[in-house]
Amino acid sequence: MSSFDTYPEWPDGLGDPRVSALASNHPRTATDRHEVIAKFRAREAKPLAQKKRPHIRHFQGIQLPQSRCSFHFHCRGAPATKQCHSCANFGENQHGYYCDACFAARHPDFRLPHTWTPVQDVTNQEEEWIAHITRHHLEQDAAELKLLLTETQAFLARSSLPATTATPPPTEKNSAPQTISTSIDFKNTYTTVSRVYGTLQELLGQIHDQLEQKPPLTREEALAKIQSMWKIRKARKQLKALVREVYTSFEDPTTGQTYYYNRYTKETQWTKPAALGSEDLSSCCSNTRKKTKITFESREEEERHAVLKLQAMARCHLARRHMRKLISSIYEKIWDTSTQRFYYHNTKSKEVKWEKPRWVNDEDLQIPRSRYKQLKADEATPSNMVTKMNPKKTRSESLTPETAACMVQRAYRRKIGFRNLLKMCRAVYERIYDPEQGLYYYYNTRTKETTWDKPLLLRGAESDVFTPRTRQKKEREEMLTPDKAARMVQRAFRRKKGFQNLLQMCRAVYERIYDPDQGMYYYHNTRTKETTWEKPLLLRGADSDVFTPRTRQKKLESLMSATISRKPFQWTEEEAATRLQGLYRAKKAKQELGTRLMQRFKQAFDPSSGQAYYVDTLTQEVSWDPPALARRAGVQIETFEE
Repeated sequence: MSSFDTYPEWPDGLGDPRVSALASNHPRTATDRHEVIAKFRAREAKPLAQKKRPHIRHFQGIQLPQSRCSFHFHCRGAPATKQCHSCANFGENQHGYYCDACFAARHPDFRLPHTWTPVQDVTNQEEEWIAHITRHHLEQDAAELKLLLTETQAFLARSSLPATTATPPPTEKNSAPQTISTSIDFKNTYTTVSRVYGTLQELLGQIHDQLEQKPPLTREEALAKIQSMWKIRKARKQLKALVREVYTSFEDPTTGQTYYYNRYTKETQWTKPAALGSEDLSSCCSNTRKKTKITFESREEEERHAVLKLQAMARCHLARRHMRKLISSIYEKIWDTSTQRFYYHNTKSKEVKWEKPRWVNDEDLQIPRSRYKQLKADEATPSNMVTKMNPKKTRSESLTPETAACMVQRAYRRKIGFRNLLKMCRAVYERIYDPEQGLYYYYNTRTKETTWDKPLLLRGAESDVFTPRTRQKKEREEMLTPDKAARMVQRAFRRKKGFQNLLQMCRAVYERIYDPDQGMYYYHNTRTKETTWEKPLLLRGADSDVFTPRTRQKKLESLMSATISRKPFQWTEEEAATRLQGLYRAKKAKQELGTRLMQRFKQAFDPSSGQAYYVDTLTQEVSWDPPALARRAGVQIETFEE
């Protein structure tokens, strides 16, 4: 019989209670009982395991667990790529983390859109807290090291001073002399402290580098940051533009201050709209461009640029003068006695208006009387007087290379300018033929006016004003690029091949048969069994006519004999590859055509007659005959399911 049978709760470390009872004949005292209880409690009590908190120094190395998908629809805890804030609000225990597959399954198209962000853009509070604590610890270490470095520098400064020897106080004659030396050897101490000083400086530099160091951005984070900066810039511009449309600034005459008026709410305020920032309402809408300063490599290049600028300004001045002269030759300035004002009469279009023509002054325009006097004076002036008044300049000296170059440049630019002016004039006018009058008239596409007279600028031009058809051809020629030209050639070739195939199909359907009674040919359609005396429309302009049955038989026999007697053609590798590619593309095109025909046309049966008819699902047209393309391609049309 064991002790556990008698005393089930007796601990093993206290021995057998029966033996202890036999050994001690006297009863237990209170002290013995208390000692046993103390020993029992000391043996049974176990120290509570305290969770060791990480030191601040080790925070930087802590790796937080990666976010996993909380909704296991198509995964088993895959790494999360999105965080849905709407789903996180629905469930307290869910953070809204999804992988791509689970997010697509949980958010179909017919569901209301939820607000979500990529996991890489979500700010983690634990990571921010760890980074903050780490930075705080580094700053604290830097402050302590800086204080220690300051004390070390002060100690080194004191150690560099010369050693002083203290003189002992005067002693009596009988007493023994005592020398007290206070000189200290700092050699070893200075070396040690210098080494510590260098180590402290290195540690302080490393701490500053860690404080200034920022984590490198990934490619996705950099792209997202650039996109956000660009969107913010565009949004600010749009916001300023909206504020500019809403607000208008005025100046108060009494106080001289600027107030702002809201056009929509009809309210005024003294404070500037906050969206403008440091800009004014007027400067917000002004789009001023900074002038780029041109730098020149040499003095000659700068002089050449200045000469070109002056030449351009002079030509512009002469062109404007000539244009004012042309406009003044068309308009007349006439005085109106009733309104006491001048009005302007266009001698070409016979129009009258009160506004002065653009580009001219009042001095340039003449009244009819002044114009008549000038014409009479020009007619009365003899030709020799005109030559004397406008003598040609004769150059006695030879031209320098610079002067000759300037003259050539002026002549070339004058030619180019006149060519551009003709081009602009031709772009405005169109020459249209009038079949009733048998003449051309000119139509202004800008002013919608027509005139029988040719425009003044184009009277001495080599080429006349273009007709609408010629203008379209010219514009097409000017806008043609090598790619467009290649496509046009390809389209023309395909058009020709298509027309040839269409003629061949038409000749295969029609037969030309001679009628001995009428002495004429009639045309028989082998498909529809119809006959007509008129030649088919597609074959009226064709080179070869429709074959008769005898001619068609001879043609087939000659083709068969030619194919039998023809020798095999020797293909090169490139020609064979091109041929195979063409056959493959033709096969794929035939398959694609068959698929589209099967999708568009459906076959159905008439319950009364039992005959099949064909329904076009696109146009909803019904026909008893199958589509010609489907019959040629050998496509089996599916039955229509109602």
